Amino acid sequence: MLGLKTLFGCGVLGFIFFGVAQQIPKPVTPQQMAATNDAIVLQALLKEVQQIRVSIPRANLNTFHADITLNRIKMQKELIDRLNTRLEETKALIKKLSEESQENVLIRKTLEQRLQNTYDPVQRAGLEYALEQLKLKSNTASINIQELNSQIYRLTNQINMEQHRMDELNNRLDQVLRTIESQLDKQEK
Repeated sequence: MLGLKTLFGCGVLGFIFFGVAQQIPKPVTPQQMAATNDAIVLQALLKEVQQIRVSIPRANLNTFHADITLNRIKMQKELIDRLNTRLEETKALIKKLSEESQENVLIRKTLEQRLQNTYDPVQRAGLEYALEQLKLKSNTASINIQELNSQIYRLTNQINMEQHRMDELNNRLDQVLRTIESQLDKQEK
């Protein structure tokens, strides 16, 4: 009986020892630790590559939109500059016509005085012809000034419209830039 008890006791002790031995962690070798670290680093790199693959098309599209918007702003600015140049030229022409018109008034008064003091029919005919030409020139200048004033009004309205369009493009560019910055912030996190 002692043999059975001893055998049974040894069996139980062996079972306990084997069970405890299974629960004791085996020492980790440096190669196993390096392999585990490499696997963790590889997973992190894989995740980052996937994020980059997702963000590249979006970044390219945003860059494309920004380039297009910048080119449109440049073209819009050039258009506004041309319109402003035309506006300034028109204002200068009105000023010139107004000055000529004032000179014509002085010349006309002088011719009218000479006409009153001249009794020679040939000289009178020449002065009357000169006065008629001067009146015609003054009327034409007056009509031209009115047309140029209308042109100033149209140019000013067009400049305001084009400036509004350029402001919209600037706002759109700001929006694209905010989107790009937002994406960069997400990538950094």
